[in-house]
Amino acid sequence: MAETFPIIAKTLFGLEEVLAAELRELGAEDVQVGRRLCSFHGDQRMLYRVNICCRTATRVLKPILRFPADGSDALYRRIGRTNWIKHLDKEGTLAIDPVTSGTIFTNSLYAAQVAKDAIVDQIRRVSGQRPSVELDDPDLRINLHIEGKRVTVYLDASGESLHKRGYRLATGAAPLGEVLAAGILRLTEWDAASPLVDFMCGSGTIPIEAAMLARRIVPGACGRTYGYQRWLDYDAALHEEVLAEARRDERPSLPFPILGSDHDPEMIAASKENAERAGVAGDITWQVSDFVEVVPPASAGTLVTNPPYEERLKTDEIIEFHKRIGDVLKHRWAGYTAWVLAGNLDAAKFIGLKPNRKIRLFNGQIECRLLKFAIYAFGERPRARTVEPESPIVE
Repeated sequence: MAETFPIIAKTLFGLEEVLAAELRELGAEDVQVGRRLCSFHGDQRMLYRVNICCRTATRVLKPILRFPADGSDALYRRIGRTNWIKHLDKEGTLAIDPVTSGTIFTNSLYAAQVAKDAIVDQIRRVSGQRPSVELDDPDLRINLHIEGKRVTVYLDASGESLHKRGYRLATGAAPLGEVLAAGILRLTEWDAASPLVDFMCGSGTIPIEAAMLARRIVPGACGRTYGYQRWLDYDAALHEEVLAEARRDERPSLPFPILGSDHDPEMIAASKENAERAGVAGDITWQVSDFVEVVPPASAGTLVTNPPYEERLKTDEIIEFHKRIGDVLKHRWAGYTAWVLAGNLDAAKFIGLKPNRKIRLFNGQIECRLLKFAIYAFGERPRARTVEPESPIVE
């Protein structure tokens, strides 16, 4: 039986429970929810699978050291006692990403410098050579987390953030990240088997993530590489096996429409290029159109959109713009469930529809609400509507 070990998957604020559900679907054991992360147990196969298959994780870490340290000398000694030669070649490169809090290690860059010196000095004593630092593309990326006296050292199995699927080269202003888009789609509980529309799609992230989800194309199928592929214990055959297993369930096409629309022709051109790289070019209909002119592709479905915020709109008409969103939803999208990621919370009140649900999320540093609106035709609105409370936040 393969050896199991603890693993950490990081995510965005508000997506913790979504990530936990996805990890369980992938077979992870003992999944525990934390703040912007989930912890679980798995073997090397699971470590590879989560990186390749998980849509809502930003990074996967393998903890290798936990110890107390009351200062830089203790940090240096404890890290220096670890056999780093089994993790990093003497001619290799490394980078350390530090996160510190508390009154002992107040300078995260200094803590990273101490840890780096401990690692390279230990390897030099053993091998006679000193590895070098490479911040952008290292052979080994290490995450150093210090909270008070508690020190945890992780190996970063992902390398680049997992939101970098490999398909999105062209973006617009304030683009919606792939992990957030995938998380939103899961929060909507869209069944991945019915029409989906984004009538302000920007560079197309929501329609592309929706098409990949519906066709069961895993993020790792887009051709990116992972940090663990440069580890000394990397099993290339296992990686290929996990990737092949993940692609075995791919569907060749979709029997329902996915529509992406934007008023900017350059954004639609970028969307088409991104969809081509993602392998879903034939699954999405793209349209250059203002959102008020978009015609629903079916009588019912799901609409998910990320309207421009004040920072993106760059106009004094933000309130009027949100009023138009509400009018369009009421008059053109009856039969649909609409989900709007509102980044301007004051302006969102002018949509003029009472949300059935509100979920707190962040798009980068911008606090948002994902608002759910059930759109009824005139005369079809239920006499009594239950307004779900705002989703609890995992602290």
